[in-house]
Amino acid sequence: MAGPVEKKKRLGDMLVQEGLLTSKQLDQAVEHQRAKGGRLGDILVEQNHCTEDQILSALAKRAGIPFVSSLSAYGRVSADILSLISGDLARQWGVYPLSREGHRLTVALADPFVELDAVDDLKIHTGYDIAMVLTSGREIQKAVESAYPAETKATDIEGISHSDSGPADIQMVTITNALLGNAAKMGATFIYLEPTPLAVQVRYRIRGQLQKKPNFPLAQYAPLVNHLKGLARMDTADRWLPQDGRVQGVWGGRALDVRVATLPTSNGEKMVLSLFDSSQALPMDLAKLGMDSETLLSYQGFLGASKGLVLVAGPAGSGKTATIYATLAGLQSAEKHILSIEDPIERYVDGITQVQARSDLRLTLASGLQVFRRLAPDVVMASDILDVGTADAAMETAGECLVLSTVTAPDALGAVQKLIEMGVPPSLLADRLMGVLGQRLVRKICSNCREGHTLSLRELMSAGLGEKEIRGAKRAASFSVFRGRGCGQCMATGYDGAAAVFETFPMTDNVRRLVAEKASPALLARETAERVTLREAAMKKVLAGETSVDEALRVH
Repeated sequence: MAGPVEKKKRLGDMLVQEGLLTSKQLDQAVEHQRAKGGRLGDILVEQNHCTEDQILSALAKRAGIPFVSSLSAYGRVSADILSLISGDLARQWGVYPLSREGHRLTVALADPFVELDAVDDLKIHTGYDIAMVLTSGREIQKAVESAYPAETKATDIEGISHSDSGPADIQMVTITNALLGNAAKMGATFIYLEPTPLAVQVRYRIRGQLQKKPNFPLAQYAPLVNHLKGLARMDTADRWLPQDGRVQGVWGGRALDVRVATLPTSNGEKMVLSLFDSSQALPMDLAKLGMDSETLLSYQGFLGASKGLVLVAGPAGSGKTATIYATLAGLQSAEKHILSIEDPIERYVDGITQVQARSDLRLTLASGLQVFRRLAPDVVMASDILDVGTADAAMETAGECLVLSTVTAPDALGAVQKLIEMGVPPSLLADRLMGVLGQRLVRKICSNCREGHTLSLRELMSAGLGEKEIRGAKRAASFSVFRGRGCGQCMATGYDGAAAVFETFPMTDNVRRLVAEKASPALLARETAERVTLREAAMKKVLAGETSVDEALRVH
């Protein structure tokens, strides 16, 4: 296999070094590429400077894999090996299975640097370690069209025989490591495995966006579910009740804490894997979460109360958990007795007594809050208000000490409405709610491909932003904003990482009166019209060059 230095060499330089190309010919080809685009190897072949086999041999050497000019040397590939990769996927990925030895599957491919990204997908799909050989696209196409029918059905992907493919436990370990390793390398925070009648849909959530991956063979799914449930210490025999578990390990070079959740469906158990990397987590420091000084001051004002309820609100995946832990860390001191009841405990905070809820032992978030009231706390935290029982317990406890919790809602005002809809008496909520911090995550523009451009006030408004959302709009005719072109570092998305945007909803005397009277959301919004909303906070990030207009428009 080629060494690290050799792999970094450019294709043209390697061809010159091996005497297959002159420097002048390389310069001509590069100039043609700059003017008209295209791949350098294709240009060199087109200009008759090199043959296709010479180009592919150099690419194979650079990638550290063998090159073969013809696949005929491998002879007829058996049906059981062909069944490991469906005809549809062979055409889609430009690959062809050749042979199997032990737990290693040899696959031919036509482009090492495009298709290397698919190696983990192949491991996930087949359950085998993958060895690669490079050949021409023409050879791949000829082999695929000869071996597979012109049209394949989705059921073809089910054709993996356990007796043929080796011990099932080795396959499941390979698939699990590839699935989690691939997700970790791509920066995914969630993996969704969703069974359908014909296959299993695989999706990753990356930087807040869902990204579809190749379908997973249905025949492999039940063993994989049992394997993951076993790792997470869940009941493998119970397929009809939702379950939660946890597994820890190192995948993709990252130490991950993976939450495993199952949900029974008509097609089998859906699995959701939540990947948490503490080294990549937002800091447990409110001042470093991205709040501006005005928002931070307002939120700290809520936290200064000796009793009452303070909420952090946002949709799933908006960073509420990071904010609530940063809040706990900021409140921790030798003078305060702080308790938390969580399901699950996601991060540990020094100086805080943290309790894991256990529904099987009748220790729920609601019952935990009731127990805490007897322990004379100064501050308590319940990880989430999901039901009326937890809401009632939080309101009762808020009459005696400061209570922190999160609510899944679109924004701060939505959190107030949600508690009322749960059945919390409006008058009690008006009396005990100190304030709500709403938040969302927006994707940050990739620093590697970031570029500036100018938009007029008219263009911003036509995009869907109002004057109120663009502070100072009447004093400026145009605005300098940024976007990402898309590059290899950000996987051509134009974004890399995420930033939080915040809003506060303070309980003024007028707001308390309106909440107690069960006023409409529209009336509450008019009463608090001067506050900075999430959309306006996102627009501040746009004008600061941190995110794009498109991202701001996603916040509403």
